[in-house]
Amino acid sequence: MPTPPVFRDSALQRRYDEYGYVTFPLLTAAAVREIAEMYDRLTIEDRYGIGYRVSLYSSSLETRRDARESLIDTAFASLDAYLVDRYPYMATYLVKEPGGRSIPAHQDWSHCDELKHDSMMCWIPLCAADAVNGGLGFIRGSHRFFEYLRAFPYIVANTPVDVHGPRLVPYLDMLHMNAGDVVVFNSRVIHGSLPNTTSAPRVACSFALHPKGEPLLAYYLKPGTGAKVLLEYQATPQFYLEYPNPRLGELYQAGEVVPGYASREVPHDVPTVAWNELEAMLEASGNRADAQRAAPLAGRA
Repeated sequence: MPTPPVFRDSALQRRYDEYGYVTFPLLTAAAVREIAEMYDRLTIEDRYGIGYRVSLYSSSLETRRDARESLIDTAFASLDAYLVDRYPYMATYLVKEPGGRSIPAHQDWSHCDELKHDSMMCWIPLCAADAVNGGLGFIRGSHRFFEYLRAFPYIVANTPVDVHGPRLVPYLDMLHMNAGDVVVFNSRVIHGSLPNTTSAPRVACSFALHPKGEPLLAYYLKPGTGAKVLLEYQATPQFYLEYPNPRLGELYQAGEVVPGYASREVPHDVPTVAWNELEAMLEASGNRADAQRAAPLAGRA
């Protein structure tokens, strides 16, 4: 069943439907400068020690909230002019320092009833971004590959994307974006980024875009079930501030659930997909491996 359109412009909608993502110029130079200056006033730690600073992963709830509110106040009105009935319940800075590692090929989380609407994200670089400094890349049409729910914490569920992540990297369509451009994408689409090999940080921000009037949901792998059961929480924007992925990872390792929010159990059926099956999906959607990125993988079983 088709989901409702998310763009006012039919050309953007067609591109989004076909590829699972679409890019276009968004912010003025003045807005980019203001958002970059707001980041400079924040103190955001590198939570995982990989040269990647994410305001939503800050140990300070105040920092997480301040970043979210200032980004929404400054940037969302420009994006809202292109969208149909969406609002941002989450916003964060995503900064890859010089030497920052790659972010593996992955999918983003489910946050609505995806039989009715798309879970959606957007990403806005505050500097020119490409394959050299850790810009984003996407696999075209991959939002149609799988229909399973994507839950927190990441990686634990061993989805086909988790299992075959390194082999997917050569298929990423690495975008060349200018400061203030935006890529809006379906959260099902497979994406990732390469290391930042430059001497300057790659500063970007991101919004999670929820359909207006629909329940905001959060999915969490129920501990002790072998990733076979999800807890579907009736969430709020505050939920996502209090329980970002690092905190949910801690709860999962401790065998605990999220307190204070209503939930129900949902079966979690993730298919087992061999590499040759996934490779056929990639090629049927028009994706081709980049020879240079594929070379280190040659000979892998």
